[in-house]
Amino acid sequence: MATAENRSIARRRGVRRIPISGRDLICLHMRTVAYLGPIEAPSPDQVRGALRRLAELQPGHRILRRVDRAKPRWLTVPAAELGRHCDGMVIDLTDQAAVPVTTDAPAVTPEAIVARLYNWPVTDLPFQIAVGADFCALLVDHACIDGLSINEIWPELIRCAISGEDPTAIAKPSIRFPLVRALDNYYRRKPKRLLETLRVPAAAPPAEAAQPGPLVEWHQEFGVVSVRFGKDVLAEIRDWRLANAKGITRTMVLFAAARAALETSELPPLRPGVNISVDMRKYLPQGAVLYGNFAPSIYVCPADGCDPAQLNAVIDEVMSVARPLATMALVASTAKRRYRRTAQPPTLAESTARPALSLIHCGRLKAFEKLPWKGSPADRRYVIGSTPGDPDGISVFISEIHGGVDVTATFNASTFDPAVVRAALEILATEPTRALDARRQVPSQP
Repeated sequence: MATAENRSIARRRGVRRIPISGRDLICLHMRTVAYLGPIEAPSPDQVRGALRRLAELQPGHRILRRVDRAKPRWLTVPAAELGRHCDGMVIDLTDQAAVPVTTDAPAVTPEAIVARLYNWPVTDLPFQIAVGADFCALLVDHACIDGLSINEIWPELIRCAISGEDPTAIAKPSIRFPLVRALDNYYRRKPKRLLETLRVPAAAPPAEAAQPGPLVEWHQEFGVVSVRFGKDVLAEIRDWRLANAKGITRTMVLFAAARAALETSELPPLRPGVNISVDMRKYLPQGAVLYGNFAPSIYVCPADGCDPAQLNAVIDEVMSVARPLATMALVASTAKRRYRRTAQPPTLAESTARPALSLIHCGRLKAFEKLPWKGSPADRRYVIGSTPGDPDGISVFISEIHGGVDVTATFNASTFDPAVVRAALEILATEPTRALDARRQVPSQP
């Protein structure tokens, strides 16, 4: 417990201690790692310079905070320390390149870099940028920022590091109390919306089996595999969509194909539904800026998770009544209890686990496409992944960039064989419509 003297010292040093909100607290144990390359990467000092310029423009920016994980709370950095703090946010990996220097040198794969950073020592820095010889990577606490914030902040910092410009586009103050403001903005103007939300029951994952499989000792081990496919496969998906799911977005087809690829491989998902991450900034007042964590995961359960139309229908339904907003409010209200439960990973898991599937669409990464990439589009990679969650969790990230699609799966390698997960992603990357058609010929897995 902080004494009055400690608080006085903190005030004199300019440190503000900000309680971590419930919506962020539940994500404090989660890390997100992203990789892009090969590019004409800026030097570590150039990235440090861009961060220092951001600190001059917006010293209270969310990514410039420290985090006290024991309390837990955010800590602002005093002005006198901001320069050194920005320098410490950069990880120098320039001794590594994604392309081997000689023919007999081992390749440093994007997945290897992502795994290395994921296992990087935990510090009080919630936002760090790693710079390699021909790549850039990002290591962030999910409680600090979500995927949409990553897509705005990270490419702008890289661009300004290279050009020497000030990152004015991201030097904006975020709206305060975003969850309260979103709830007020959505429900106060039309109170009947609250009844609409309550009338649509929230789907819940099925209860655990009465007799689970045999348990074995278990430990966390981050696993990541990724694939990329180009315009020819996207054209195949477009033709399939026009013939079988006209009017349904390509995202829904990709989601359905991802599940179908798992079901037609050796990884049939455990649950009939799926966790979907959704951005909630649409519920904020018009023009509000938010750099932070505002994309909760919700569970949706269509009758057939491999049917894009059914996936689209259930997602439209929950979005139309602001179910994600209500879910985040509920989660935030019970965050302390949930945080204590998730702070320590389990030590036992089922010996024959089936995946609990999460699907995340990162969107079209237009800002990243403008960076100075090297090589052909087929060689360019964007790999992103987060903490895989429970022992049986598999998260699939889908990113559209350079006219193609990068797909990344993160999971516990102590639960699932990386070779089997890769085989499932290869199905998605080479024959997604065949997987969808094959899956439509058989009944759903229980």
